[in-house]
Amino acid sequence: MQDGRMENTSRIALAQHIKAEKMKKKDFAEMLGVSASQLSRWLSGAVVPDRLSRKFVEFATNRAVSSDGWQ
Repeated sequence: MQDGRMENTSRIALAQHIKAEKMKKKDFAEMLGVSASQLSRWLSGAVVPDRLSRKFVEFATNRAVSSDGWQ
């Protein structure tokens, strides 16, 4: 637990994927069809994406981020 929030593997993997791909978070959010602020909430752990969004993330990252790893 960090800052009162549970760590989750998909949130961490998504942050690493965006960095490894040298993408701007704004561009990745746009690709998913969400706002940059929504993506930031996912990455901070403040909000867990809904099931459909988790599937979009999994597809957009070529399964590098599992849709099942969010808490």
